[in-house]
Order: sequence, then C-alpha cells, then structure tokens
Amino acid sequence: MTTVAARPTAPQVTRRKRTSPGGGIGRYIAVRFLLIFPTIFILVSMVFWLMRATGDPITAALGGRLTADQLAERIHAAGYDRPILIQYFEYLGQIFTGNFGTTISTNKPVVDVLLTYGVATAELAFYALLVAFIVGIPLGMVAAYFRDKRARTPPSASSRSSATPPRSSSPGCC
Repeated sequence: MTTVAARPTAPQVTRRKRTSPGGGIGRYIAVRFLLIFPTIFILVSMVFWLMRATGDPITAALGGRLTADQLAERIHAAGYDRPILIQYFEYLGQIFTGNFGTTISTNKPVVDVLLTYGVATAELAFYALLVAFIVGIPLGMVAAYFRDKRARTPPSASSRSSATPPRSSSPGCC
C-alpha cells in the first residue's frame, strides 16, 4: 500500500476592502472648511492688535482734525479708554453677533459699507476667476502636452509671471 501525501493547500487570501489612507476628498474638503474658523479668528485678532499697536484708531485717523476735547469725547464714546483686554473681548463678541460697528471717518455702519462695496468686489473676483480659468486651463494643457520638451518653457514662464501680485498705481498705495 502506498500512501498518497496530501497536497498542501494554498493559504487562503482574504481580500480586504480597499480604503484610501488619507480619508479621501470628502475628508480633505471637510478639514479645509473647518480650518476657516481658526483662520478668521487669527485674522480678526491680528487686525485688533495691529490697530492698537500705534494707539487708538480714532487718534490715528482723526487726530489732527479734531480738538483735544472732541478727540477725548470720541475716544470715550468708542470705548478706547478702557483696558485693552476688555476692548478685545468686546470686539470679538460684537463680531460674533454681527455688529461690526461704525466707520471712524464717516460714522456709517460698517455693514452698510460692506454691502455697498462688497457687491462690486464679489463681481470683480468672479470675473478674475473666470479669466484665470479661461487662460490657465489651456496653458496647463499645452504645458502638459509638451512636458519634458523645450516648447514647455513659454507656458511655464507665463504662469510664473502671472502669479506675481499686482502693484497698484494709485497714489498713496503701497
């Protein structure tokens, strides 16, 4: 009698569901969206502290145009004579509730100024984005087509030079 040795069976491979290690595009978008809040908080805090670095904003904006009594009255009315930390937390509280205060020079509500000029700013940003897409996508396609070739240089140079920030030619700026 001969015994037949049992064939070794191949180990069973269990297939795991493929998952992306980073969590996917949804997680990326959610994280980016949630980062808006600390970014805005840091920006608002920086604006507050930099505006107070040279003193109070009323003296900086209207110091030479008002008498000493008028200046003191405006400073007291705006609350700039109180301790700086109290001003800071009141500032954060007012921004959180949507009260952005009034402008220093014209004494108009800041919300009205934002609504007046915000529409034009949003329109300008929309058209700038549209031009960027119209110019950028074809240039990107040309650069991808001529990848690793000498003909790629003009689109790459064009994209690098157009990424520099514009400089205003208006007087008193920058």
